[in-house]
Amino acid sequence: MPPPVTLQRARQLFALCNARTCCPCSTPVPCIPFLYPNDGCWGRAHEMCRLMIADGAQPKKVWIQGNLNVNSQNKPNCLVQWGWHVAPTLQVDIGGSPSF
Repeated sequence: MPPPVTLQRARQLFALCNARTCCPCSTPVPCIPFLYPNDGCWGRAHEMCRLMIADGAQPKKVWIQGNLNVNSQNKPNCLVQWGWHVAPTLQVDIGGSPSF
């Protein structure tokens, strides 16, 4: 396992990735279309990990599989359904035992 980062560092890395948000209808490079929930989590996770690694962090990816249902305002019926999902993760030290 990579060493945990501080909560402040985790917030910096979140801001780094979140600053790349763009409209999924016009995806200028480099951007991360967070507002398109239907598909592309693998691409978003890869780009977020790439950004964090370039900034000196050691993220990992976490995968989940199953009948996943997520509420989203970015979908006309407000519901997204996936068979699997992937997201970047960091171990964060919040002043006690490390958490994910």
